[in-house]
Amino acid sequence: MPQGGQLMMTQPSLLERGLTVLEKLFWLRSVLVLLVAFGLTAGITVPRLYKASQIKGWLPGATATAETLTQKWHQTPDLHPHGSDVYWVAWSEASIQKEGAHRLRVTPERWDELDLGKGIEVIWVPGDRTPYLRDGIFIQRNLVFDGICLVFMGGLAVVIVVHTVPRRA
Repeated sequence: MPQGGQLMMTQPSLLERGLTVLEKLFWLRSVLVLLVAFGLTAGITVPRLYKASQIKGWLPGATATAETLTQKWHQTPDLHPHGSDVYWVAWSEASIQKEGAHRLRVTPERWDELDLGKGIEVIWVPGDRTPYLRDGIFIQRNLVFDGICLVFMGGLAVVIVVHTVPRRA
């Protein structure tokens, strides 16, 4: 008997009494949110984290080539199609002003650090024609953001499961 001589009345669980229409709709909505979150995680976040891990060298698959820096270009907003301030480096004789896998975008700080004629390690991921740097813009922009998204979506899945799975009293 509980403290103070009170009788505890237990209500039947959702499984015992059945779900009302409103409870079924709430449960269905929660499952759909969970499926969408899982789909986004599986379809967008996980592949980008996998690619970033290859670029960083944490997972196998990417290859590195040693290149010699031949060109640097600061694309000012008046020359950029979206009005952005962009910094490029290239390692071939092809024009740095033309799109292609002979150049890559770097941060202004990295652009200042790099000198023509010096070596640069270029990373190539299988199935992707885009070159990368181990500490480049792709890593800086995506690794932390996608990691946070993965943790958030995993936490959301746990919360939805905990709050929607019927519990016995």
